[in-house]
Amino acid sequence: MSRAKLAGLIFCNLLWSGAYSTSKELMKHYSPMELSLLRYLSAGLPLMLYCVLTGPERQKQIRRRSYLGAWLRDLQRLDGRLLLVGLLTFFVSPYCQMTGVHLSRAIDSSLMIALEPLVTIFAACLMLGERLRAVQFISLGLAVCGAGILTDVTWAKLISFSDPRMVGNSIFLISTLSESAYSTIAKPVLNRRSPVVFLTVAIWVGIALIFTHNLLVDGPARLGGIIPLLQRGQWTDWAAILYLGPGCTLFAYLFWMIVMIDTPVSIMAVTLYVQPVLGVVWGYFFLGEAVTLSTFLGGVLLLTAVWLGSRPRRG
Repeated sequence: MSRAKLAGLIFCNLLWSGAYSTSKELMKHYSPMELSLLRYLSAGLPLMLYCVLTGPERQKQIRRRSYLGAWLRDLQRLDGRLLLVGLLTFFVSPYCQMTGVHLSRAIDSSLMIALEPLVTIFAACLMLGERLRAVQFISLGLAVCGAGILTDVTWAKLISFSDPRMVGNSIFLISTLSESAYSTIAKPVLNRRSPVVFLTVAIWVGIALIFTHNLLVDGPARLGGIIPLLQRGQWTDWAAILYLGPGCTLFAYLFWMIVMIDTPVSIMAVTLYVQPVLGVVWGYFFLGEAVTLSTFLGGVLLLTAVWLGSRPRRG
C-alpha cells in the first residue's frame, strides 16, 4: 500500500471517529433514522447528479448519448450484491448504530466499533473460504469479555436486559456485522462495477428503505426529518449533516472502495484502529462523557482482541 493510500485511509477513519459524537448531539432534535436519512441524502444527491451528468466514459467515446440513459443502461446489469450492501450497510447498519448511540454513549460506540476489523476478517474468512486460526477464536473471546466490561454488565442486567446502556451497546454490536458486508461483499463486485456506480446504487437503496421506514413509523408530517431540519434552520445542523454525509459517507466510503480494488481487506482493516482512540477523545471533550475504569479496561481488551485477531499468519 502506498503512503498516499495509507494517509487517505487514516483520514477516512479520522472523519468516522467523530461521527458518533456528532450524531449523539444531533439526536437531541432528530430521531435516529431521521438523522440517517438526512446523512445519506446529503451524500446520495451529489452522487446521483454526478452519475446522471457524466455517464460511463465508453459511452462518450462511441457516440453522443443521453448521460442518464447510459447510466440507466449500466444499472440494468445490476449485481444483486449491490442491493444487499444497500440493505445491510445503509439500512440495517445505521438503524443499529444510531439506535445504539442514542441509548448508550458515544464513547462506548467508538470503542465497540473497534470490533469492526475483527468482524471483517471473520466475515472475509467465512465468505472467501479461508480457515480461521485458533488465535482468532481467542481474540473473539477477549472481545466478548471486553464488551461486557465496557458495558458494566452484571448478572441482574443480563437477566432483565432492561439497562439502556447494555441494550444500546448490544444493538450497536449488530451493526459491525452489517458494516463488514461493505468490504467482504463489495470487493468481488468491484472487478465488474465502477466504485461510483456501486456506492450510488447502494446508498439509494438505503435511502429508499430508510424513507419508507420513517413514513411508516413517524408518519408523513415530518417527511423523514426534512421538515424539522428546514424549520429549525440552524446552520450548525446543516454543517454537521454535511460533515456526516459528503464527508463521512461520500468521500470516506468512496475512497475506501477505490483503495479496496487492489488492496487486501485485512490490511485496510488495520487502519480502523484510529476510530476508537479518537472517538473516545471526541466523546470526552465535546460531550463530557466520563472515561471510567470499566471504559479503560473494556477498551484495552477490545483493542487487544482486534490486534490479536488481525495479526498476519506466520510463514
